[in-house]
Amino acid sequence: MTDYSHLGPFVQTAALCERVLEEKDNVLSLIRVIDGWTSWAQGPEAPSEMPPFILNGTYLLSLKAGAALGRFRYRFDLEMPSGQTQALTEMDANFQGGVSGVNLRVNLQIQIVLEGTHWINVVRTYPQPVQPEQGPDLASNLVSRTPLSVQYMRTT
Repeated sequence: MTDYSHLGPFVQTAALCERVLEEKDNVLSLIRVIDGWTSWAQGPEAPSEMPPFILNGTYLLSLKAGAALGRFRYRFDLEMPSGQTQALTEMDANFQGGVSGVNLRVNLQIQIVLEGTHWINVVRTYPQPVQPEQGPDLASNLVSRTPLSVQYMRTT
């Protein structure tokens, strides 16, 4: 059987936002797209280092099938500025080919402990990636990386 997975699915949208609304006509609206976050502390006793906090949001991965057919599995990971990775969740998507698509929504509660750039990495875990000997450099299973820049500000 020929593997056409390198011909889809394709990423239409990969975004972290406050929430995703779905209207009656199945059209999605992304509310408050987040690519940066500032944690604030105020007063003379404000700590010199950023206190940990929970960031709530929704991650949307919108995919279009292309030539892809059948079930694909995606893992969502958080990569911290330290390089450590934390698994967030895994989800399946079933593709019918063509312009049909799938919207994967992940409700997140991420504990942020470090300033710097965090990444939400989306990795295809099934079907297994195409091996290099089966075609030109198609072995990568990284689907998308979405940055989140976190900074800490103190005021007196």
